[in-house]
Amino acid sequence: MGAGRFAHAWMRKLHGRWFELSDTGFDGIHYAGMSVYKLGILCMKRACAKVGCKIQ
Repeated sequence: MGAGRFAHAWMRKLHGRWFELSDTGFDGIHYAGMSVYKLGILCMKRACAKVGCKIQ
């Protein structure tokens, strides 16, 4: 089992304590959450570039 599958199984087991989700449901929610996170970072960088912030 690769590291990615181990991490997936661990996160699924951790969240399975509180929520009853299928593997497909868990993967969909995870993918959507990562998309929102990445879009948020992109928007923050764009806004900062527009006003001249010095973030590295």
